[in-house]
Amino acid sequence: MVNGRWLALAALLTACGPEPGVPDPVQRSDSAGVEIVVSAGEDRILPWRLEPVWRAGGADDEGLALPTLAAHEVSGGPDGHVFVLDGAGRRVLVFSPGGELVDTLGREGGGPGELESPMALSVGGDGVVAVYDFGRGGLMRWSAEGEVLEAVRIDDLFWGPGMAVTDHGVVFATFEGRTEAATRLGLLSWSPDAARTLARFTSAPLRPADFPTCGQQGTLVAPLFSPELVWDATGGRVAVTTGTAYVIDLYEEGNRVRSVRRDVPPRPVTREMALRHVGDGVHFGAVDCTIPPAEAVRGYGYGEVLPGVEAVSLSPEGEVWALRGRVADEPGRTDVFGSDGAYLGTLPPGSPFPAAFLPEGRIVAVETDSLDVPVVAVYRVIRP
Repeated sequence: MVNGRWLALAALLTACGPEPGVPDPVQRSDSAGVEIVVSAGEDRILPWRLEPVWRAGGADDEGLALPTLAAHEVSGGPDGHVFVLDGAGRRVLVFSPGGELVDTLGREGGGPGELESPMALSVGGDGVVAVYDFGRGGLMRWSAEGEVLEAVRIDDLFWGPGMAVTDHGVVFATFEGRTEAATRLGLLSWSPDAARTLARFTSAPLRPADFPTCGQQGTLVAPLFSPELVWDATGGRVAVTTGTAYVIDLYEEGNRVRSVRRDVPPRPVTREMALRHVGDGVHFGAVDCTIPPAEAVRGYGYGEVLPGVEAVSLSPEGEVWALRGRVADEPGRTDVFGSDGAYLGTLPPGSPFPAAFLPEGRIVAVETDSLDVPVVAVYRVIRP
């Protein structure tokens, strides 16, 4: 006699399968040895939950009171520790898997284990902590036990803002030149023995703009919603996108092996969207002045369409998490692709985007509190 529970399970699996005559929403093809994976169809909201584990920072936290914090200044260790670069304090803050501040690495100076102008942080799979220091011209490093390691000199011009320590060296953007007010960058996979350019990117041409409120004339600025060099790297993998199209190229061992794409129409940009994007205006730090919204939009201008991808993050399981391009006041929408490049679904709108992945299904994200003060937040991803 067949168990009724197994009959019910079989019926459920059959019901969830593709209907006869319905084409596969994932199309695969080959182009010169590179697998092209195109996922069609509308969004499918994943039934995942992101459960808060701990938070640090914000206006009420005296232990982590940082005026600014970006994703490239946060990293996770293989044992679950979270590392935060305090650029102003010339140090790295170390948080335990439970959220306690347990150590600091580095201090201001030019000696071993000291920092002058730290810009980016990354922790390798072996637990080695690396900080790119512009003033020192290379990587300042500490072992997983906190011991100072030998510095690594990098002669290639680091462009930033981020960098990643991988199984084969360090990945970062490097300056390659300028043309007609545009900047040419290369995404470099670098080691002391060799360097290899994985992808190249040319920025949108800068445009001269006048901002009378702040007394500025002919200031060169990039149009709002201009595409940027967007990438992430971990282990032996790199993900990169360089334009407005929803295209993410994946590299393994330095070779481009897959191009992941979603067949979604681009979003044309309107003036109303640009005004929403600048909010209360644009702060012009050079003269400590705020450019009013309408004046900012008129001066900066804006691109024709929103970039398809705003940020990417690679999980240890081989997934690709892609944050879609958006207007600043919109909740983020994150698409998740499996290790084979197929679209798995989209997280609920407003879900935190991982600055780094941690063991046991955790992620660490950079957020802000009600006063716009940075917060480091750790979540557990619950996948029913």
